[in-house]
Amino acid sequence: ILQKVVCNVTGYKLPFVWKGEWGIAEPNGQVILRLVPNFFMSLAAVAIFYVFAVEYSLLAGIYACWVALTTEMCWAYWAEARPYALWYCLTMFQALYFLRLILSRSPVLNKTDRANNWRGLGVVNCLLSLTAVFGAVQAFIVAMVLFGFYERKLSRYVWLLFVPLFFGFFYFLSAPHYVFGLPPHAGSLIFQNI
Repeated sequence: ILQKVVCNVTGYKLPFVWKGEWGIAEPNGQVILRLVPNFFMSLAAVAIFYVFAVEYSLLAGIYACWVALTTEMCWAYWAEARPYALWYCLTMFQALYFLRLILSRSPVLNKTDRANNWRGLGVVNCLLSLTAVFGAVQAFIVAMVLFGFYERKLSRYVWLLFVPLFFGFFYFLSAPHYVFGLPPHAGSLIFQNI
């Protein structure tokens, strides 16, 4: 939807009929279609820096930003005209809200901060579920960890889990299904990203 908005605002249209080619040499499209991913990848870096700099120190903010920028996901997808940068950004926000909720047992955060963290994580989980099907899986994992170790009040998990799962299910049914080749060793999916 965001790419469509950018194309409508800029008036960009592919100047020829797309025939399903893998790569197209179209300089205007290469710039315009990458505005949104660059914005979200930059937003993720700024958010990680800001949270760690404010909560801990300027050095911690620089270090956290540096670690985030060295991930393969960041370098592989910052210029992709696909939703991966948005997924990366929302995952970063999800991790930050999750960490704040886990650490909110400390007396530093008041009840308003805790409630804002629950709401923020719920909104992020809903957006993740609308961005990628795996976003619903992420929302499920985070909710189960919080339910198991933090708070067992089921009403807290309506926006945090049930609404995102509904969105993820809807997205899965309506999104196109592509067949991707998996590597021969299933563990390589995990170990390449550590």
